[in-house]
Amino acid sequence: MRKQYRILSMVLALTLVVSMFTGNMAFAEETGLSVISLHDFASVTTIEKHSRTFYEIEIDQPEVTLEAASSDESVLKTSLTEESEDSGYYTLVLEAYSEGEATVTLTASDGTAASRQITVQDTGYEWDYTADADQTGDFTVPSGNSRYIKIHYENLSAETYTFPTLVSDHPDDVAVTLEGYEDNDYYYRVDALGNDGRTASLYIGSSDYVIARKLCGVSIAKNSDLSMDTRSTYVCSVFDTYHFVVHTKSGTAPEVTAYNDNITITPVGKVEGGYEYVMEAEHEGESLVQATLNGETAAFAVSILYDDPPSVVYDEPKEVSVERGQTYTYKFSIMGGGTPSFAPDQAGAFTVQSVRKDGIDYYCTVAATGAVGSSSSLLVSFPDSDESYTVNAGKVTVAKQVSKILESDTNHDFSLAKGSSYLFKITGASSFYAGSSGMFTISKEKTSGKDTYYRITATGKVGEAAGFYMYAPGCVPLKVCAVTVAPVKITSDTSHDFELPAGGSYQFKITAPGVDSIQFNGGSAGIVQPVLVKHSGNDFYYKVTAVGKPGQQTGIYASVLGQDAVKICVVTVGQIKVLSDTNGDFSLAAGASYQFKITARGASYVDFGAGSSGVVQTSLVKHSGDDFYFKVTGKGASGQKTGIYVAAPNQDSKKVCVITIK
Repeated sequence: MRKQYRILSMVLALTLVVSMFTGNMAFAEETGLSVISLHDFASVTTIEKHSRTFYEIEIDQPEVTLEAASSDESVLKTSLTEESEDSGYYTLVLEAYSEGEATVTLTASDGTAASRQITVQDTGYEWDYTADADQTGDFTVPSGNSRYIKIHYENLSAETYTFPTLVSDHPDDVAVTLEGYEDNDYYYRVDALGNDGRTASLYIGSSDYVIARKLCGVSIAKNSDLSMDTRSTYVCSVFDTYHFVVHTKSGTAPEVTAYNDNITITPVGKVEGGYEYVMEAEHEGESLVQATLNGETAAFAVSILYDDPPSVVYDEPKEVSVERGQTYTYKFSIMGGGTPSFAPDQAGAFTVQSVRKDGIDYYCTVAATGAVGSSSSLLVSFPDSDESYTVNAGKVTVAKQVSKILESDTNHDFSLAKGSSYLFKITGASSFYAGSSGMFTISKEKTSGKDTYYRITATGKVGEAAGFYMYAPGCVPLKVCAVTVAPVKITSDTSHDFELPAGGSYQFKITAPGVDSIQFNGGSAGIVQPVLVKHSGNDFYYKVTAVGKPGQQTGIYASVLGQDAVKICVVTVGQIKVLSDTNGDFSLAAGASYQFKITARGASYVDFGAGSSGVVQTSLVKHSGDDFYFKVTGKGASGQKTGIYVAAPNQDSKKVCVITIK
């Protein structure tokens, strides 16, 4: 079997691909409108049953789209993914399910086509991998909770990098994400996203094999007693603290533990409805807070960033009027920065009456106590943080009673990408309009009682802005907010040029607020291979692997639809450092053997051999991580000698030592 073509995982939550693309076969119709280059796929005629393989396809006119189809999907399934918008490069994935023949046809939108007839055969190849999980039985997890599953994985016979896969058959209810690995141990986080009563099955396998086996079942259900006030992933920075409550009716405190040393947990004491604890973030990475009591488990995930500001999310107007003697309650969702503080920027207009915490949600009630017409701003600050973070939540003005109330579910100013839409819920108003024309279109979607839903779509030029107003007879028009047509701002946690050893990988964190996807790629093909690892909120985590030759370099670019690409940095492919545990010359008896340990960080393979034939015989014993173990057996006549040489991919060989036959 041609394992050099074997693809890595195409499972949900992780697509990690290591590839080698060579060749340049091209096929086109006589019209010559476009040219489809099949590269390595042009020489493929047979593939192994149950294998997953992938190939690079290129079309010389990037504006022309490309599709793939199989003549018999019961034998061979196909999928085609464009590497980046208008790049002209695609990844073709073949999954072989049964013996037989199928024709794979690539068709361009201008009519150009290329086909390959593929035979799926069963040569008896056996996938010699082991994947053992620390969870094998069915389990129950409350909605909004998480837990980890550790998989110990080995695949010594594979010629390319592989890893275990863990997938859910209902990812909308139970999501699975690879959070990291250490040596041969891989850590998957299981998140219960669905409602109570939903179920899913988890399947475990290997990235180069289409057949997975069922590991266990997952049910989403409430515990009879134990629960957490935090019901989703808590995101913070290193050294941040976070107070949380484990709810229980028991007089015995639950056991609360951290999954790893990225966080520490300290009990605070008994509170109404349960027990309070404080978590402190010690190291960057992922972790889990888990509480157990009387056979029940509740947990929430923690994602620790290096040095990000606190997240303060609220859906309140920039200005509110509160009748004198009345109150108004803000709702904030806050993560990171420690315990927040709420106070007016100046005394006289209002006081903070109370703050109620429920997980990451803080309900701050202010009371209008000043003279009619007086105003102050509500500030959210973080006294526990080393940095000075302050958020102005808006102005509170003391007002007289109003007879009619107009409300909007959105009152804060925001930006909307051109072509995108946003839905407003307006209550009590007869009309909703923009103060300036030509920048947005407005359509009335539906009316339900006093609520009317309006959809706005950005059609103006980038940078243009319009205020939006609501009106009812007998009232003055009230401004809801201002919306700006703006491009998406793309930032990267890495902006400096650097060198990446051949075969090595590096992860970028790209932040692009308000979009569901971005394009991330190298400016020159065949030098680095980018793969999306995770998408979390506004952050996209991409891993790039150096697949080119040492000395080659390429710019790294990120973009969103409709905008020019932003150059992030330049990556240069460096040499792989090859080390041997034996470097001194020695003698070896005919028939005797000696084992070398070769270390080549980031290499998927190394070339190891003798300079002269017939003196010794070499063979690979095993490959574990960055280490390759080779056995050398003496074969020649007494007095014969040979040099031993080793080379990483695309690098010159280097002499390790000289062996003389005794």
